[in-house]
Amino acid sequence: MSGRDDLSSVGQMPDEMPWRTLTPARLRAGLSLWDLYLRYVALGGLATSKMLFGHFSKGAELATNEHNLIVLALNERFLEIDAQERLPYMG
Repeated sequence: MSGRDDLSSVGQMPDEMPWRTLTPARLRAGLSLWDLYLRYVALGGLATSKMLFGHFSKGAELATNEHNLIVLALNERFLEIDAQERLPYMG
């Protein structure tokens, strides 16, 4: 079964990209959690809003590819606002 089929199958977040860094990045990007969720879904994200909100608030695990879609949505927003910041993707 691929990571896209099982949205909770992921190990621990790597030290360089803990889930806690996503909220400050989201705030720097000027996005509400709901706006980020809509961008994530538009990119093909499969997690529910409840799963995504849990990832942000409690560190609930998401598959690596789902986490990377959140990062992609944030990085695209940074491009839109001409910010030099880019978040790393998980391997």
